[in-house]
Amino acid sequence: MEFQKPPLRRDEYSVQIISVVVDVINDCNHACIYCHPMEDGKWGGEMLSADQVGDVLRASDETGALEVLLTGGELTMHPEFGRIMDQTRYLQRVAVAMVTNATLISPDEVKAIRKSGITRICVSLDGPDSDMHDPRRGRGKFAKAVDGLHALQETEKPVTVISVLDRRTYPRILELSRMLADQDLADQHHICAPSYSGSARRSHAEYALTMPDYHEVQALVDGSYQDLLNAGLYLTFNSFWPATGEHGVSERPRTLTLSQARERTKDLYAIVRSNGDVRTTAAAWGRETIGNAVVGNVGEEPTSALLRRTDAAYRRGNIRQLPREVEAGSKFQVGSYAGQTAADALVSIRSAPFEELDLPVPTQLVQPLNELDILANPFGDLDVANLAGQIATSPEQWRLVGHASGIDMAFNRTTSHVTLLKSEETDALMREYNIHGA
Repeated sequence: MEFQKPPLRRDEYSVQIISVVVDVINDCNHACIYCHPMEDGKWGGEMLSADQVGDVLRASDETGALEVLLTGGELTMHPEFGRIMDQTRYLQRVAVAMVTNATLISPDEVKAIRKSGITRICVSLDGPDSDMHDPRRGRGKFAKAVDGLHALQETEKPVTVISVLDRRTYPRILELSRMLADQDLADQHHICAPSYSGSARRSHAEYALTMPDYHEVQALVDGSYQDLLNAGLYLTFNSFWPATGEHGVSERPRTLTLSQARERTKDLYAIVRSNGDVRTTAAAWGRETIGNAVVGNVGEEPTSALLRRTDAAYRRGNIRQLPREVEAGSKFQVGSYAGQTAADALVSIRSAPFEELDLPVPTQLVQPLNELDILANPFGDLDVANLAGQIATSPEQWRLVGHASGIDMAFNRTTSHVTLLKSEETDALMREYNIHGA
């Protein structure tokens, strides 16, 4: 009997929040020099219970979010790690990714992840050897991380490696990319610059990239992108657009990683902190939040109610964000708004309601998804046919979702990439898939 592919359908209801980032635990076995969550070189020790994480997962699934990202701290240190993995197994729509430094991966963790509903594992690794990795993360950490990365192959989950570089290490970063491709250890490599956030504020000046450095890193990525993609590794520099406002070749005409989408418009996601606070993300960078962005706490109210409240606040359209240039000055200390004193003054503003920020720097209403500049990129018949073919190959990996801004999104649950579509392009995609996509 000939296999019949399922029809391509758009989700019945539009969504506003497409991503929920959950800081499951505020503790780690590392003390990285550029850590966002760690404050003053210390960990707070708070953590969500496995039941609370499960509540967040189910609420995100019910509200139509595309992905929940479980992070920390170090997630595998959670005493209920196995139960948290179990909570990911019974979701209908939402994808679940996790972040780990991979140094505590034992057979028990491998088994728990393999049996889980985790769709992608993100592993922190900063270089191809201990000389590049260990000075930032701790002596002996590279060998343990690589062992963990090899062990995670047994989970049969896709792996993304995330690297934080600095002005001294970036010339060698492609050595790691090639190692990952040659040894088939990951299918994505995301490069990031250190942010002026958390514990990193103490040493940021020593490691920060300059504006010419951002262009040098992007030139390295652009020069090797296609060869590495042919070898099975997607390479991107996630910090390039936030710092410069420019685009690299790894940003395909309409396709972004979820992390890149979250950088461009700040009403796409909510954050759940390890103390249970649910926060909006509009006026924020790294782990720094300006004003009182807390909408409630999962220890006091159901997460579903808190996500609906966050969703409603975003949909009202009167939340303000920092323009990209202003945020770049604070987050990366580049451009005309750079200055640690100015950044420190912003994060000291704690009491202003999240919809009524009156800041000593320019602000703007959150730029909606339907106004992103990449929507000006053409998406022609060949692009439609290619996307339809990708979906037809593995239809279970995809969701087609309408966003509240009027833009549609084709989301690949396995790669955590989202392709933005106008309504007429969605119609063409559905015709191509349903008639010719098999």
